[in-house]
Amino acid sequence: MRPDRPAFVLLASLALLTCTACTTSGEPRVSESEAARIRRTAEFSNAVPVQMLLTVGTPRDSDGNRFVDTIPIVVYLFPEASESRLPVWSRGEFAFELRTGTGESIAQWAFSEDKAAGARVPMSPGPGYSFFLKLPPGLDTRISGPGDLYGFFTHEKGPVAGSNGAASVRLGNHSQ
Repeated sequence: MRPDRPAFVLLASLALLTCTACTTSGEPRVSESEAARIRRTAEFSNAVPVQMLLTVGTPRDSDGNRFVDTIPIVVYLFPEASESRLPVWSRGEFAFELRTGTGESIAQWAFSEDKAAGARVPMSPGPGYSFFLKLPPGLDTRISGPGDLYGFFTHEKGPVAGSNGAASVRLGNHSQ
């Protein structure tokens, strides 16, 4: 399923839906207990994700050589809207690939179902996953410029949800 609007608009809408202080007539739209019930339902949903929202944080230099080697990311998985309007946690595996602008593969990462479950994080917009993608040793000094990061989630029953396009990552020496 492809949404008719960008995923970040959908995520912003989700954040507003879960807001317990949002009002139009002075009354809360959703009670605090109802919002908590909706979040719990999304966290423990059996829905199969069909879309992934991949966000990239500021890349870091974890080894002190002034070259980016660690990319923090947050991932949200969305099932069909009829199953949940919030992102969900799901059983399955993640794979990520960093490519050059011309499509050449730079690095790949895979996270088993157990590692993915360990990356689960409850967040304001709903359940998400937090990962730190570390470049192979020495690769950080050999690449620079923009990179394109793609994400894929393979559900335990087989269907694959991918990111809608790439997330841009600035690689190389950030101290110049």
